[in-house]
Amino acid sequence: MSVDSAIWYLEAALNYAQAQAWLEHSTLEVDSITYVLDLSGNAVSTSSVYAAYNEFVADLATYTTDDQHIHLVDLLESNGQLLGLVQVASGYAKNNPPNINYPANYLAWWCNVDNPVLCNTSNLADHVIRQRINSANQYALQPGQFFHSIETWLVSVDPTSIPAKTYWWRDPFMASPTPNNNGYRESLLYSWRDGAPLGGKCLNAVEMRYWTGNATTNGTWRAITKIRLQHCPNKLFTGCNMAGGAQTIPEGLYWIHVGTFTYALLASGGSNG
Repeated sequence: MSVDSAIWYLEAALNYAQAQAWLEHSTLEVDSITYVLDLSGNAVSTSSVYAAYNEFVADLATYTTDDQHIHLVDLLESNGQLLGLVQVASGYAKNNPPNINYPANYLAWWCNVDNPVLCNTSNLADHVIRQRINSANQYALQPGQFFHSIETWLVSVDPTSIPAKTYWWRDPFMASPTPNNNGYRESLLYSWRDGAPLGGKCLNAVEMRYWTGNATTNGTWRAITKIRLQHCPNKLFTGCNMAGGAQTIPEGLYWIHVGTFTYALLASGGSNG
């Protein structure tokens, strides 16, 4: 095909497959990538164009993360080679937590057994953590967009099994930066050893106030991020569910939070409507 046609087809295909120019953003930056393709003549082989497309797709994949996406790809001929100018959009508006005036303590899920008078939905720590994370990571899907290749990871009392996408809450991978703090907060997800002197079945006001956009209380967001980076770095985090749990191990009885975390690929397709 002619050189002009090759550039046009490549640019059109890359923008169709990789760019999302319609997504709202507040920041736009430009980066460049170069591919060695002999454009010095009047024509170029179809196989070379296919190879160039595959190489560009691999390079462009690194630009799409939870915090940014490709806005537009512009291909130019430069000294007989292909130069790609990549517009990268970021600066998404995140949903803030419902308030910043938290009660003195947030009760864990089992509070309806321990103290039915104090137990109410607004004071359930696992519910609040779930709401914060899910609110901050909503995707306003555009017409024709859909999630696929969905996978779900579980952090619970079950033994770690990577094929089953399960982590034990006390697995070293889930360890807190301050482990074995007298049995208090040993896991990235909430944990408390029954009878431990440094805490109780509540997350205190300081812990519940921790908020940095995508992040949330007591290491839950860190656990979500670690799993994604380790097992599915090309996927987006799409939601979580939090619940309470308990497990007796040789060290004693532990009260914990159980987390279910979902990841998926985002794609655009045609519409029959």
